[in-house]
Amino acid sequence: MLDAWMLVLLAAWLLAGALVWRWLPRRQAAVLYAAKRPVAMPLGVAAGCLLVFAMLAWVVVYPEHAGHARLMAADAGAQQWAQDHVSAPVRELLHVLTAAGDVRWLAVMVLLVAGWLALGAQWQALWAWVFFIGLNGLAVRLLKNLLDRARPEVLHEMLTSGASFPSGHTSGAVVVYGLLWLALRGRLSPTASRALAWGCALLVATIALSRILLQAHFASDVLAGALLGLAWCALAALVLGGASAKIDKDRAQGRPVTLCLPPMSAAAHPSTSLSERFALYLDLIRFNRPAGWLVLVWPTLVALWAASGGFPGWHLVLVFVLGTFLMRSAGCCINDIADRKFDRHVKRTAQRPITTGKISVFEAAMVGLVLTLLSLALVLTTRWEAVAWSVPAVLFTILYPFTKRFFAMPQAFLGIAFNFGVLIAFAAVQGQVPLMAWLLWLANMCMVLAYDTEYAMVDRDDDLKIGMKTSAITLGRFDVAAIMAFFVVCLGLTVLALAPLQLAWPWWLGVAVAAAQMLWHYSLIRQRTREGCFTAFSKSHWIGVSLFAGVALAFAM
Repeated sequence: MLDAWMLVLLAAWLLAGALVWRWLPRRQAAVLYAAKRPVAMPLGVAAGCLLVFAMLAWVVVYPEHAGHARLMAADAGAQQWAQDHVSAPVRELLHVLTAAGDVRWLAVMVLLVAGWLALGAQWQALWAWVFFIGLNGLAVRLLKNLLDRARPEVLHEMLTSGASFPSGHTSGAVVVYGLLWLALRGRLSPTASRALAWGCALLVATIALSRILLQAHFASDVLAGALLGLAWCALAALVLGGASAKIDKDRAQGRPVTLCLPPMSAAAHPSTSLSERFALYLDLIRFNRPAGWLVLVWPTLVALWAASGGFPGWHLVLVFVLGTFLMRSAGCCINDIADRKFDRHVKRTAQRPITTGKISVFEAAMVGLVLTLLSLALVLTTRWEAVAWSVPAVLFTILYPFTKRFFAMPQAFLGIAFNFGVLIAFAAVQGQVPLMAWLLWLANMCMVLAYDTEYAMVDRDDDLKIGMKTSAITLGRFDVAAIMAFFVVCLGLTVLALAPLQLAWPWWLGVAVAAAQMLWHYSLIRQRTREGCFTAFSKSHWIGVSLFAGVALAFAM
């Protein structure tokens, strides 16, 4: 059955790809299209693969075709052989091997390589990478819906869903690993390039064979997926300059090879070394000021322990700790881009890298993009529900800096943006966001309002001069009272949310230590001095440490 929406989406993808390609500069393209052989050979491979794929699809779909019965018999024979000869241990090993073609793992690779290409300003290579991988995914989905071939009757426990022809695992693996080789071969010696080619080919062949032996696809489905993926790789070779004749000829004649994926350089800043630029990037993401991400990670870990009923495993701990650090760092990039014209008038922010011109807006945007992609790659290793909740988290993070222009309490918007880690933690563990998660989310929002109002009190005089809106300005002389009220509500909602867990005495000890710290904050901010308010903000993550320690120790008992 033809899915009209998928057809529209595919057409839109092709149109968008064509428009972006026309917008890109042509300097690399002139080099890559200079020789006739690099153009003719990939086009011939692509045309041949698509022709054989079309013939195979025709034979599969139409029973009247003379070859249909023979193809079905061959598929049935392969299925029977797999059922009779593949033992349980081998099947378990194949499950591990086929994971290299799983959509989540491939998505992680896609995002990582896309971030690398973007950071290296290789826009045509990035276009080819994103466009052809997206084109393959849309084409496979459209063909599955159109041809609607049922999956094999699997006689063992394995998750299979959707139509069978062509194999998405196989086509995705061919496209991703094929494009990866095309992008990297210009950086490698001929021997290393051949070794990488054989390694990618062996990995793709292993994934394809495992789909047949696990009886997840018919052999013809796998062959069709390989043909489709190979066609996209051949077309992408026109952009990525993957033809061996051009690269080998340049090397033989001593000319510089056109690199599809060169290392990031400081060419745009010839007076700055790469190590100095890296130091500027660390300054951009506040690497030497960890308080900003520590205040976010502890409530997220509390939610992770509460959702799991104890230690959630090192995989989820690493995902959420690193993800929190990366997204907060990306938020710093976005914030500094949005506030660059205001920051020069504020004493505390006047020396930020973007404000001083040491880092361009484009560079900061690319750093933020790479950090966001890395964070997304991490969450892709968890449940799809967690991935879905991460999308609004990114959107709110991007929008937050601009709310300071018109919203009287932008810190409330910041609380919404930075507290999605709590919801994502429950989604990653339980596949849902229950009432407990929302109560913890609301509690942590009050915490953000408290400590970020302390932060805003530091810059209140400068913000008034430039017309920036903050909670410290909005609350006026009630700022200290409001901060203490936020702390009380935060603590009360946290206790209410975790009450069903009936945690032991270490939890209540942690609550007591957190309450004592809140009273200490009052002593720091009541005089409204810049030093006291900044100290209160920079030490606010210790409240989260106390609450998390209480939760973790209570579950450990």
